[in-house]
Amino acid sequence: MRKEDSLDDFTPHSSPLTPHSRIRWDCRRGMLELDIVLARFMEQNFERLTQQEIEAFKELLAYSDPDLWELLQSHETGMDDNVRKVLLLLRQY
Repeated sequence: MRKEDSLDDFTPHSSPLTPHSRIRWDCRRGMLELDIVLARFMEQNFERLTQQEIEAFKELLAYSDPDLWELLQSHETGMDDNVRKVLLLLRQY
């Protein structure tokens, strides 16, 4: 067996996910409506985001499903410019 084929270096805490695939994984939610919105957003907008907007998107993904859904449905404006821009993009779906 070659060294590359060995699982010796694999630990339960290591992740084969790239940062992009990790974000895509975090978009999988328990709420179908959010799954649809986030999947469409990832397909159509994610590649165009700046690094600051990506960080804002990751902040939004940390919200619980009900809280994130509420933000998407509301017209909340009292937040960071990058978060607000990402929310506006998400609201298109």
